Amino acid sequence: MPILKLDKDDPQKELEFEVKCGLAIRPEDRIHKLLEHTKAMLRLAKRYEDRRPSQIIKRKAG
Repeated sequence: MPILKLDKDDPQKELEFEVKCGLAIRPEDRIHKLLEHTKAMLRLAKRYEDRRPSQIIKRKAG
């Protein structure tokens, strides 16, 4: 995937770049990629769902 490098902030060039990249990918490929990422996120959520937050343990002075 190409990367846009600019010396100065140029919204017009950024928009043109986004449109060109968006047109390069077929809608079927975009949906397939979205579904792959969704499945990966669901696997990660399932894997780490039972984790308890960290606790602060107070030590006795002594």
